[in-house]
Amino acid sequence: AADGGVAAGAASGSGGGMVLLSVLLCMLLRGARLFESKRAALALLVKTSLQCDDELRLQCVVPYLVTMLADSASAIRSMALRCLVRVMCDIRVIPPSDSKVFQDYLIPSLSLLPNDVEEAVRVEYSLGIARLAAAAHRHVMRLQHGVNREALAAAGVSDGVDGGGAGAAQGAEGTPAGGAGDNVG
Repeated sequence: AADGGVAAGAASGSGGGMVLLSVLLCMLLRGARLFESKRAALALLVKTSLQCDDELRLQCVVPYLVTMLADSASAIRSMALRCLVRVMCDIRVIPPSDSKVFQDYLIPSLSLLPNDVEEAVRVEYSLGIARLAAAAHRHVMRLQHGVNREALAAAGVSDGVDGGGAGAAQGAEGTPAGGAGDNVG
């Protein structure tokens, strides 16, 4: 049902063809049995998902990649982890409703990989976890900055990060800033 909603909205947005292709690859990946089929589907899924919006990646692609972390072939587990890291690091904006995707979904899903029987999977985990941590930190900082801006706006205070716009050049009452003790450059 969720796939149909994504597919139905694909025609109206830019990159609709890539959205449809990503959804199709997710469905094909679910039914793939051969190693080469899984490998090819994962590679294509990452390439197409990078052309899609962040919401599709979070709601459709990431769950399929997480599912592939439990595959019986260690090469597929390693590739799925590499793909997951690539997709998550490319996400620019995580909506507030998905703000805990790292701590509530990804990290628990990755918890068994450091003890995987195959060394290649453990190595891939160690290479990817730092990049995932950096991406999580970036998103937490962006969310916190948004919360801070909303609190300042509610209080009627400018945060001075408007890029030199009216808020940076004027005080709270709309008068030019730069009174005694202010450094305006």
